[in-house]
Amino acid sequence: MIHELRNLEVARKIFDTPSIHLALEYIIEGKSKSPIYVDDIKNPNKGITWIGNRVFLVGDPHDKTFRTNINMIMSQQYLIAYMVGSSFTAYPDNEEWTQVLKEIFYDASTEIGRREYYALDITEKDWTPNIPNGYEFVEVNKPLIMKPYEKIERLMEEMRSETDSPDDFLEKEHFGIAALKGREVAGYCLTEYNLKDKFEVGIEVLPEHQHKGIATEMTRALFKLALSKGFRYGGWHCWSNNEASIATAQKVGLKKIKDYPACKLSFIAPNL
Repeated sequence: MIHELRNLEVARKIFDTPSIHLALEYIIEGKSKSPIYVDDIKNPNKGITWIGNRVFLVGDPHDKTFRTNINMIMSQQYLIAYMVGSSFTAYPDNEEWTQVLKEIFYDASTEIGRREYYALDITEKDWTPNIPNGYEFVEVNKPLIMKPYEKIERLMEEMRSETDSPDDFLEKEHFGIAALKGREVAGYCLTEYNLKDKFEVGIEVLPEHQHKGIATEMTRALFKLALSKGFRYGGWHCWSNNEASIATAQKVGLKKIKDYPACKLSFIAPNL
């Protein structure tokens, strides 16, 4: 059997928090409506929870009953991949889970790989950006997203990826920096899962504006803004083969803390 766990202190123990994943901390702190399922309410040793398209798994990946329950929850009851898009990425506590997930969701396209986590105490440096010529950096806010900038929808899609809507993003006191060139959005750097004095970074530079130093300088601008809002620690996750993301993290001084397994599952049709 599998049960929904409402005792967050028990959840904290089974998911071994604090974690490198601020998204998981966000769930355990009760900041989201994410359900937490476990194999036993009183003494759990297996669990699953998610937020957006991020799924967290702990426990024995070879427990057939638990595997069946995961399939039921993720495919039939909630259809995670179709609530938030056509894919989700699982972050298991055991690397064996990556192959097990591939077996469970046999009709999905599977990308198994490793990700890297970088972090920094941002109070250690001055973060004044050197904005590339021809560009303008502005804070992401309601007036910005109401203006008819080209590619503004790309920014709004990113705001929706971690919250219910752009309004929800702003109401939960997330914030960010947008790079503009004339009337076009060239890129954006946003905070994710703000919790106490910590945040994680989500960043994108649109293809036609890449290789101009925009990502590095937007990150600096975001860290400067974060300091003004009382934040201290910034985190950065990326795939181990994403050389551009790793290079940006290193350029601004973020330190590699850990690498870890991940499994991205992309669906063509619901796995029912």
